[in-house]
Amino acid sequence: MTLKAGTLKKCLLKKNFSIEFIKKIMMEEDMKLKPIDDRVVIEVKEEMAEKNVGGIIIPDTAKEKPQIAEIIAVGTDEELQELVKVGDKILFSKYGGDEFDIEGKKIKIISRSDILAVIE
Repeated sequence: MTLKAGTLKKCLLKKNFSIEFIKKIMMEEDMKLKPIDDRVVIEVKEEMAEKNVGGIIIPDTAKEKPQIAEIIAVGTDEELQELVKVGDKILFSKYGGDEFDIEGKKIKIISRSDILAVIE
């Protein structure tokens, strides 16, 4: 049995679930990124600890962008699918691809030419 998105939302609202919880369920149900051709969807990993020498605070605009990410989805290009797979960690070019913020995660869609190396 499949419920329409509106019907599911109404059922959840009647049970007093929060709007945030409903949005999360709707996103999990509806959104799946499937890149096409030679593109890859990656999740950019922020560095856990920032070293701060001498107590100097560096603004976000002056910080280096992270270049290591985990592959979430691989496009339809057969040659690309042989080189990388979901779960691989890669090193990618600093200014390559388009960045999106989805549910607090930094997601990027990059092309094959932006992948510099696979980290083993």
